[in-house]
Amino acid sequence: MLARDDKIRPVRRFPGVRPDDLPAGGVLRHVAPVLDVRAGDGPLLLARRGRRRPALHRRDGPFGDIGQPDARLAGQALFALAALLAAAGAANARIVRRRPVRLPARNLQRPVRIVQLSDLHLGPVNPVGYLHRLVERANRESPDLVLKTGDFIDGRLSDDMFAPLNDLRAPVYFVPGNHEEYVGMDEFIARLSRTEAVPLCQRKVEAGGIILAGIDFAWSTKGLEGMVAKVAPADGKYSILMSHGPPAFDAARKAGFDLTLSGHTHGGQLWPFTMFGRLLVRYRAGLYEREGKHLFVTTGTGTWGPPLRLGTNSEMVAIEIG
Repeated sequence: MLARDDKIRPVRRFPGVRPDDLPAGGVLRHVAPVLDVRAGDGPLLLARRGRRRPALHRRDGPFGDIGQPDARLAGQALFALAALLAAAGAANARIVRRRPVRLPARNLQRPVRIVQLSDLHLGPVNPVGYLHRLVERANRESPDLVLKTGDFIDGRLSDDMFAPLNDLRAPVYFVPGNHEEYVGMDEFIARLSRTEAVPLCQRKVEAGGIILAGIDFAWSTKGLEGMVAKVAPADGKYSILMSHGPPAFDAARKAGFDLTLSGHTHGGQLWPFTMFGRLLVRYRAGLYEREGKHLFVTTGTGTWGPPLRLGTNSEMVAIEIG
């Protein structure tokens, strides 16, 4: 506790270290009065004593001398920047970009056009009207197939969420993601079956001149090889594996699948997760090629959590094979 007749003393330096000698010397100088509360010159203590803050006896560092009004201005600037980034991220998330992908194929009689939609997360943030607009755009691509690679739903199930799928002019195939498990897989499949969409849960079919297979979402990579082996292609036709999670690619290419389509990652969706994703996730987003086999991981058509995208885009993938 300071006595009333105590004098305000200069900022106490850190022993043996001059703040200006450090890379962030200017910053340290301005933090020092707050940290050195024992000297009685922290700004909060000064405010309690009703005294005006005196000029601090210190040398200017490389960043100049920032006083309390400047710090307040800096805080306001940071808040404004955060608000601007949030607004930009929200606007960017609502723009669904067309992502073209072209792949070679020798074992196709004619080119095949596919629209891939993934991670719509239909619910309060992305309502049914969002799907209506995507269906209209998908139809304009005149695809042979529409493939949905999981996380269609995010919230309570209702029949009107699935109704727009009936307006697609191409056959629709679907594999579940982790969010389908959250809402109840059995009920989800039952409602989906009332539409023209075909769920491929550990199944394979021939569609559009290709072998099309799908697997359930796997929480671990341990059982992936067994899951993929059950739907492996056998007759030499061009083959596609639909898997919500991209780690299935390693098992898929070994099983002979020409192309694996996945989602799930959102490409990180927001900075800095986009940066961490590059370090932590092997297949984060985009097109990959290993031993002549391909994987495409879409960043997704919707969002999860905050309806923002910074450093990534919402996308509808238009694939042409052959």
